[in-house]
Amino acid sequence: MKKYTKEEVVELLKEYQEYPYLVDRFLKEKGLIKEELEVGVWYVPVDYGVKAFNYQGGSSYGFDVRGFWQSELDADNLLNEYTKATDEEIESLLIEEAKKRGLVEGFEYMSMIFNRLHQVESYDIYNYNITRDTLYAGDNSIYNSGKWATPITSEEMTLKDVCKELGRNIKIVK
Repeated sequence: MKKYTKEEVVELLKEYQEYPYLVDRFLKEKGLIKEELEVGVWYVPVDYGVKAFNYQGGSSYGFDVRGFWQSELDADNLLNEYTKATDEEIESLLIEEAKKRGLVEGFEYMSMIFNRLHQVESYDIYNYNITRDTLYAGDNSIYNSGKWATPITSEEMTLKDVCKELGRNIKIVK
């Protein structure tokens, strides 16, 4: 970024005296101030630092440069150059993260919205809604605004183990 002297800035601003609403645009074009981020919007840095982040006004969430999910990122220390992410970029990152977390076909998880047990029916039916910042598996949300559903792993138990877990004896009737 070129450094300007006070005199150069004053001289450049004289061009915009008749149009004061253009001053912010001018300062951004010259790299003198950075563009303000919108809360709740996903961004992709131009150079490096993180892969993508959702700005939350200071503390944000998203993917670090290695692609690992971070529940908290310090957005104030991110680079100046970034662009708004596309729906496709974020959907792809979130689907990849869902698979890493085990939210794939056949796995059960607690729904993010209704707190009900659901099963991922087909991993080909992921759908991302950027307006709601929600990733769906079929009709059920598995990610919402920085929070992930928790996969439920089932385990095999003997009748003796079940009785011990319940703290009482049970009889299975056919």
